[in-house]
Amino acid sequence: MKSVGLWMVLVLAMLSINVKAQTNNNNVLDSIPFTVENGDTVYDFHLPTVWCVAQKKFGNDLERYRFNQLKYNIKVVFPYVKEAGRLVNEVNAKLPTLSKRERKNYLKQKEEELRTKFEEPLKNLYDTQGKLLILLINRETGNSVYSTLKEIKNPVKAAMYQASAVVNGLNLNEQWDATKYPNEDLIMKNFERMYGYQTLNKN
Repeated sequence: MKSVGLWMVLVLAMLSINVKAQTNNNNVLDSIPFTVENGDTVYDFHLPTVWCVAQKKFGNDLERYRFNQLKYNIKVVFPYVKEAGRLVNEVNAKLPTLSKRERKNYLKQKEEELRTKFEEPLKNLYDTQGKLLILLINRETGNSVYSTLKEIKNPVKAAMYQASAVVNGLNLNEQWDATKYPNEDLIMKNFERMYGYQTLNKN
C-alpha cells in the first residue's frame, strides 16, 4: 500500500505542476488534445503506466536474504545485459550489408569498443555475478555467449574461451529457462518495468 500511495502522490504532484503551467501560459492548452462533451471541454492527459507488484513472501529469513542477494547481483549486471542485447541487434542488422573484409573490420572495431568500455568494470564482477551475466545474456539475446563467440570469432576460439571459462567454474553455453530460474525472471521483469524496457515473454 505504501508504494501505491507514493505513486498517487507523484501523479498528483505532476498534475498540479501541469495545471500551474497551463494557467501561466494559455498557449500550452492549444497543443493538448481535447474533446467537447455536453458543452464542456475535456483535455486528454496520458499518464505513464504504473506497475504495482505484490511483495514477495518468504518462508524464512534465509530465503529473504538469498533473494535480496540475487536481486543485488542482477542489478549490478543488468546494464551489461541490456547493452549486450542492444549490441547483438545492432551487429545483426549491420553484418548482412557488409562484404567479408568489411565484416572483419567492423567486428574488430566493435570488439575494441567493448574492450575499452567494459573490460575494467567486468573484471570487478564476482563469480556469482559473472555466472548471472552469462545466463541473462542468453535470456536477452536468445543466444548463449558460446554460440555468439562461435559466430563472431570462430569455433576454435569459442572452444578456447569455453575451456578457460570451465576452469573458472563458468559455462559460456548456459541456457536460459524461465521455469528453472523463476526468481531471476521475476527480478529481471521488475527491473525492465522499472527502467522502461519492454518486457517480453522469455522462456
